[in-house]
Amino acid sequence: MSIYIYYVYAYLRKSDDTPYYIGKGKGNRAFRKHNNVTTPKDKSKIVFLEKNLSEIGALALERRYIRWYGRKDIGTGILHNKTEGGDGVSGLKHTEKTKRTHSEFMMGRPSWNKRLTKETDSRVLSYSQKQINKKYSDETKKKISEAGKGRIPWNKNKTADNDETVKQIAKNLTGKKTSEETKRKQSIAKLGKIPWNKGLSSKTDDRIKSASDKRVETFKKNRKNNQETILARLGEILKI
Repeated sequence: MSIYIYYVYAYLRKSDDTPYYIGKGKGNRAFRKHNNVTTPKDKSKIVFLEKNLSEIGALALERRYIRWYGRKDIGTGILHNKTEGGDGVSGLKHTEKTKRTHSEFMMGRPSWNKRLTKETDSRVLSYSQKQINKKYSDETKKKISEAGKGRIPWNKNKTADNDETVKQIAKNLTGKKTSEETKRKQSIAKLGKIPWNKGLSSKTDDRIKSASDKRVETFKKNRKNNQETILARLGEILKI
């Protein structure tokens, strides 16, 4: 029996066809009643984002889509999902063979929004406009802050010297030049935005003080290394 029987689906709003729920399932799961969200009566509002997946693959993609569109309950987006997804088989431990099979299946599989922009895709445009116009209440900001606490960035303590992914990213960015069109768009996007550190100083804000201290420490370290290099070179010359 094939293990690629799962899919990832979305429920779309009547008003603008944006998704309000992302789920993972098999068989007729997408058309059945859910406890925490209304299943669309109009079947055309039920769309399949990805098909022919293994269960672990479906769970991974479900999480990716939920992160992309964001959740309303924590103020990060437009979905009614109450979790980050990928929790359909809680506690399940996959064998190395299953992980390897899934990795090989997903390798080279492009994301649905790869190379799509606001200019070429209405879904990306709609989401972008909602994000630009969105204003968060103090309570929502607090929820977002609480949700992010304790999360460890994937690249923490990783450098191009000890991690292949970081090394590849650095390689791809080296020598990359931003086009004039991109610069223009970035400039327009920043118009009217107030820098987070405007009016703050190392005396009034701990973040700026910490950054300033790190710069001073780095400068002292580099100066010491340069002095040691110069002295070593002078020693070599004097020996000659």
